Amino acid sequence: MIDVLGWKGIWSRNPVESVLASVRAVRQAAAEMEQIAAMHSDPLFQLRALFLSDTVVLTTNPLPTYKALHSRLRQAGREQLSWLVADVIRKGALLELPLTFRGAIADGEFLVDKYQILGQAVDEAAEAMGLADAAIVWFVSSRVETPPATASSYQLDYDMPLRDGRVVRVQAINPFHCANLEDEVDRIYAGILKPFSESSKLDVVIKKQKTQAFLSVAREKWMSYKFRKGKAGRSPRLPSGPIEL
Repeated sequence: MIDVLGWKGIWSRNPVESVLASVRAVRQAAAEMEQIAAMHSDPLFQLRALFLSDTVVLTTNPLPTYKALHSRLRQAGREQLSWLVADVIRKGALLELPLTFRGAIADGEFLVDKYQILGQAVDEAAEAMGLADAAIVWFVSSRVETPPATASSYQLDYDMPLRDGRVVRVQAINPFHCANLEDEVDRIYAGILKPFSESSKLDVVIKKQKTQAFLSVAREKWMSYKFRKGKAGRSPRLPSGPIEL
């Protein structure tokens, strides 16, 4: 469950047509993911996306045929949902009017249809989605076992700042996981930070600084993974100095 940071007042800061175009683009991207999964010859999971104003609910659930293997598929489902969330973050950041997301991922029972979503996993995600004081999507459920350290770019361990001033160690989605090119990483980086520049309020400036710190760590993780896999020829360009606030 993720929401758009800076949604309040976005209509007064940007043309309504641009806001609607960005929302439609993210909705279309999620719909395309559902269609791709549905067309797969033998999909393990059902992907669903539900939009509620500035909140996007993304779910993955084993299809009935595979319910008996649910415990074994939990980690696979976690990876699939991570890809789904990372791709939404990527597409939101690359829009002409970027949308920046924050939220939480929970594991557990839930029920979703075209207009409603409820259940224990939904309650956990809803309670946790606004806790981070940065644009971070993180795994909150205590029932999701920590996987062994592997060469994966979809998540990273991070000391996440909370809005109450505390810091907690979490596993977070790497927003660069679905980046196709190294230059695209730079564009995602800039796109995620751009909405924070629309306000000079102190709390927004602080949130931008904390998001920038997270993105720097996430980009280094993405870069090292690509190098190990031999899929990158050069390092994504790092900023030569601090980003203006």
